[in-house]
Amino acid sequence: MHNREVCSLRQYFLARSDDPFYNDVISSDKELTPLSLANEQWQDPAVLSISDRETVWKEKELHGRYYKALHEPFVDTVASLNWLRFGDLFGETEGFVCAIQDQVIKTNNYRRYILKDGTVDVCRACRHPGGVTQACHLRLFGAF
Repeated sequence: MHNREVCSLRQYFLARSDDPFYNDVISSDKELTPLSLANEQWQDPAVLSISDRETVWKEKELHGRYYKALHEPFVDTVASLNWLRFGDLFGETEGFVCAIQDQVIKTNNYRRYILKDGTVDVCRACRHPGGVTQACHLRLFGAF
């Protein structure tokens, strides 16, 4: 989408180069913006089709996990993606949810068992090893 907008805006400005205002903007943009209006050897950035983007997504080692899980035979793809269609989440929240689904959030468990960086996986509430315990959950949510 970014590349498409850059191409579109560049064409918009260059089509109005006969106007003195636009001409001044074009001549002063010497790689100050992604449009790079003063550069005559500028090449359009690649704009991938949806199928090409899907192919790139499938081939990624980490992000491809979510794609593969989403296309398992027992998964209802439409229901699984409905939360993205409503648009009631902030972009950052959507990004975090997708990162969690890709299993790339650096939790203590991830750091200990995947990265193996010596992190001790302890519960943040009770400091017992092994992450959050059931007793700790009950205490946190008011059952005690």
